[in-house]
Amino acid sequence: MDESFEQLVKVERLLENLITMIGRSNRRLTDLSKRVSQVEQYIVEAASSETPFPDACYTFIARVEKPTPNS
Repeated sequence: MDESFEQLVKVERLLENLITMIGRSNRRLTDLSKRVSQVEQYIVEAASSETPFPDACYTFIARVEKPTPNS
C-alpha cells in the first residue's frame, strides 16, 4: 500500500511539472508571436514611408558556420 501511494505522489508531481513546463512554453510562444508582429508592423511602416533611395533593395541572410573537421 505504501509503495502505491508513493507512486501516486510521484505521478502527481510529474504531472504538475509537465503542466508548468507547458505553461512556460506557451508564454515563450506568446512573446515570440508578439515580437514577430512587431517586426511585421515595422516592415510595413518602413515600406510605406518614403525612402531616400527608392530603388534600394536590402537582403538579410543568416549564415550558418560549418564546423571544421578536427585534425
